[in-house]
Amino acid sequence: RRLREQALIYESNLLLGPNLETDVILKLMSQRIAEALEAGACVICEVDNKAMATTALAEYVVHFPGSPWHTWRKINEPIHMAKDPIGQQLIKAARPIIGRADPKKQNSDLMWQFSYSPSERHTRWGVVLAVPLEKEKQITGLIEIYDKNPKRNFSPDDIQLCRIMASQTALALERAKL
Repeated sequence: RRLREQALIYESNLLLGPNLETDVILKLMSQRIAEALEAGACVICEVDNKAMATTALAEYVVHFPGSPWHTWRKINEPIHMAKDPIGQQLIKAARPIIGRADPKKQNSDLMWQFSYSPSERHTRWGVVLAVPLEKEKQITGLIEIYDKNPKRNFSPDDIQLCRIMASQTALALERAKL
């Protein structure tokens, strides 16, 4: 597994050249992260501390039978922190967090389980791993990794790989802005 992870990190570094546009970087990294963790979806979000909002910039969803076709976030639509349980928890903790669905609960803290599409309300995500994107020890965004299986356990290796990929994403975004 370690060899595969190292190859993935190396390949991602090669792909993330200085000439890529921001949206290409985001799409590429959301796909690479979802595939690396064998997850159902990955969303990369920006955090606007002044507006107290998170905005999804890229989403990659693996279309398995019975899985949602989207996450709960709509691309380029800010969500105020008061309505974003994942963003709130991540900003407060300043470290990776895991949210797990409890089928007995139906409250707003679990809104991340559902696709934003009303036609998909019968399918839901079971677990989410959220990892901060950081620049100079400031949280500038977050990466969310979704899986349909609520019993999925993200291992310490999964979390470490996601942190490395988050660092690569943050650096590539900075280079793209220069």
